[in-house]
Amino acid sequence: MKKLLKSDFEYFKTCCEKWADFFGLKSWCISYIWEEQDALEESSQAWVIADYLNHMATIYFNKEWIDDESLFTKKNIDFIAFHEICEVILYRLGDLALDRFNVTEDSLLQARHEICHILENSIFATYK
Repeated sequence: MKKLLKSDFEYFKTCCEKWADFFGLKSWCISYIWEEQDALEESSQAWVIADYLNHMATIYFNKEWIDDESLFTKKNIDFIAFHEICEVILYRLGDLALDRFNVTEDSLLQARHEICHILENSIFATYK
């Protein structure tokens, strides 16, 4: 795995802020943390924890590049940032589904990712 530089993290934050602006998340307070993911958890390049009621989110960026090093590009970092901002947008639906319906967190995560992939294949793919 490739160790990432602080400049990679700063670029990731800049990309997240660009997408937050694009989607109009003006009322959200988004913070960023650069850390290694717990080895016991499923490996992710980035992940989000959000509090919809207070419009606060923390986006974590892994200090190691978990994919093949040939995929380490600025475009892929931007792609990950886009995905994480989509997660912030969809977080409220997850809270509502967990409160109201008999769904598991895994099925909810899968549904959120399905929507994120639709957005990635449409908005991100065509954004210049």
